[in-house]
Amino acid sequence: MRTPSIIIALVCSTGLWAQQPGTLDSSFAGIGYFTLPSDIVPSADADKVRFLNVDDEGNALCFTLNSDRLRFFRVLEGGEVDMTFHGGNLDVLASDVALGMGLPFISFKRLKVGVNDGNTYVFATSSSSSIIDGTVDWYMIRLNSELALDGSFGMGGGVILDWQILTFQTVEDLLPLSAGGFLVIGRTGPVFNNQLLSGYCLRTDASINIDPTFGVNGVVLYEGLSGGTWATYGRNFKSFQELPSGGYGLVSYTGSYSSPSAQTALHCLSPQGAEISWSGTGCPAQSCSCEDPSPLLINSLGTLLYPFGTTDQSLLCLQYKSIVKPLTQPIYSNTQPWQTNALYDVGTTDANGGFILIKNNRLGRKHPNGSRDVVFGVDSVEWGYEGGYFTNVALAPPACSFRDVRSTQQGQILTSCRTGPSPVGAVLARYHNIPDPRSTLSLRIFLGGAYDATTGLMRDDLRQQDLLPTLQPYGPPFYPPANGVGPWAVPQHVLEVEGEDAVVDWVWLELINASDSSNVMATRVGLVHRNGTVTSADGHSPIDFSAGAGSYFVRVRHRNHLGVTIAAPLTLGASVTTVDLTDPATTTFGTDAQQEVNGVRMLWPGDATSDAAIKYVGPFNDRDRILVAIGGSNVNAVLPGYRTEDVNLDGVVKYVGTANDRDVILQVLDGSINAVRLEQRP
Repeated sequence: MRTPSIIIALVCSTGLWAQQPGTLDSSFAGIGYFTLPSDIVPSADADKVRFLNVDDEGNALCFTLNSDRLRFFRVLEGGEVDMTFHGGNLDVLASDVALGMGLPFISFKRLKVGVNDGNTYVFATSSSSSIIDGTVDWYMIRLNSELALDGSFGMGGGVILDWQILTFQTVEDLLPLSAGGFLVIGRTGPVFNNQLLSGYCLRTDASINIDPTFGVNGVVLYEGLSGGTWATYGRNFKSFQELPSGGYGLVSYTGSYSSPSAQTALHCLSPQGAEISWSGTGCPAQSCSCEDPSPLLINSLGTLLYPFGTTDQSLLCLQYKSIVKPLTQPIYSNTQPWQTNALYDVGTTDANGGFILIKNNRLGRKHPNGSRDVVFGVDSVEWGYEGGYFTNVALAPPACSFRDVRSTQQGQILTSCRTGPSPVGAVLARYHNIPDPRSTLSLRIFLGGAYDATTGLMRDDLRQQDLLPTLQPYGPPFYPPANGVGPWAVPQHVLEVEGEDAVVDWVWLELINASDSSNVMATRVGLVHRNGTVTSADGHSPIDFSAGAGSYFVRVRHRNHLGVTIAAPLTLGASVTTVDLTDPATTTFGTDAQQEVNGVRMLWPGDATSDAAIKYVGPFNDRDRILVAIGGSNVNAVLPGYRTEDVNLDGVVKYVGTANDRDVILQVLDGSINAVRLEQRP
């Protein structure tokens, strides 16, 4: 089997990049950062500025939260507080919430966004002190899309929660779930010397009630260890993540943070709360039987950060001392007190699938494969241990320490920082993350298997049958990513669009060095619509390769069609470049690289083996792949689903009969069973 070569590199040198990744963006407040006014963020709250969201234009909705007050404010893309936003800030007072709910007192504890309904949820208790006696009441307050208390949620915008079903139960964190409700983690057991401390996880339904179908009566409990001193904790959950497969990944910590015997464990739970064992012996071969396509990043204190952003479905590794180590059982056993290690406080994924990490006054970036980005930043500051140094990092503004980070759709990194010790204040800073100007492409193609010559459009059978995956289907070995794959989860509303803008399928795109066609710089996934337009996963944006301006070949590939490479290098830069591969005037590499029907060109269908060749007979032929898919013996059998063998993209694999897939292969080969059609490449 011939493995396609899909490697790409940038023609430009780093010296030609207009804006070095990891440097301050001077278009933000003139110098890249600004101090928030003290009347917006008082010094007491300077440590707590976080981002609620960053919109498509780069404007950031921020908040600070203390026990008595939740404050929202908006910062414009140019780097200034938006004074048209409620006069500069909007406050939600705990006293007002308590009054509306008929309570004497409540204390804000946690803020979470979402549950897929555009609302903001705030967790509160009836005490501002630590919960140690198990008698504190818990509340949930909901704010609507206008950030006003939502009276339809409950009296005064809040409800009393009935989550306390364990002895001395605390709530440590809440995770909004895609189907509604929350996953909740916390501890149970009195926190005293020589006492047992256990970690628990519970799930609520969309009505914020405990879901009895999860675990045992809604709870999964992991018992800790007794004995020791105050610092010797038992089992304590640190963080969690919802898996696209429907299960959950959780990290627990056992032992003292300063103890050499402290251990971090990674748990994989089914949607019903059952523990699923890990398989494999090393990283990246280590995998979870949840088959999660969005691997997780964990630091050595058990902080489950965010999806790693790689298409390698088996990659699940522990991020420790800034290097990747395999998961074992126990996953982590430190040989030194944790304080001696450089650990990550918080991070975020970016549009490239890379990972942005902050630690004190340092900002670093890792590639999707976990390796450090050596061209990010300009400061040679060692960050990390045991060979995992970040020697190129970006530093916070003077006298600042990072507190939160968020990547923007414009390819920047927005951070919040705390200044001090005197005066104490809050600073927002923005950094470049990719070279600018960067390469963007507006593309049009047709897939021959779905093309309808009568309408001049492609069919969207896969979408109509709800077969299109919401997560992109490409991955190694045939589709190894370079510089990430970009956004790869399609919103449901995009799949609901009908007509000529309806989605047909996912496609794979490659950016290729004009002087070395074997070298990869950037790969992306896109959605192809019935009219041939290719967009990002949002359904409307052009393809952003997140690579610097330069001269490139562009290749388009599909999981069961032969790919096509544009013959002449394209100059990609500040403006969007438009390419129409359905037009015969657009030259492509090789001979008969595309099929032509009524003066319209399209990708050749029939590559059921995804090996860049279409064959009817012989080793690894595509006809046999179809026969094997339907069972191999009954040629009249059919197999519905999203399958590579479905080369005509009608949602059904068929060997004989009307609209069968075998005939497509024969037609592409002009009726010759011994012929072979190869993908044309430089």
